[in-house]
Amino acid sequence: MATKKGFTTTLLHSDRLQKPEHGALHKPIHTSVTYGYDDVQDLVDVFQNKANGYAYSRQGNPTVSALEHKVTQMENGTKTVAFATGMALYRPLF
Repeated sequence: MATKKGFTTTLLHSDRLQKPEHGALHKPIHTSVTYGYDDVQDLVDVFQNKANGYAYSRQGNPTVSALEHKVTQMENGTKTVAFATGMALYRPLF
């Protein structure tokens, strides 16, 4: 019989279910700004949202994706979008 894990335990170990790269136990921090592809068509497909992947860090990267996944789990949500300061649309209310 499986026991239900608490909130903190579930959150702490959740990235293991995402199978981090290179056998790491937790998701590493990716500091790359650009990402390379063997074929230019693969990059084009990523830019046109025809394939999953990363092209430029301000548009998304594995570290931000991991953060979005954890916030979604914490809030019991369906999807999370994270972005850097200055990337949000600001509209004054007056």
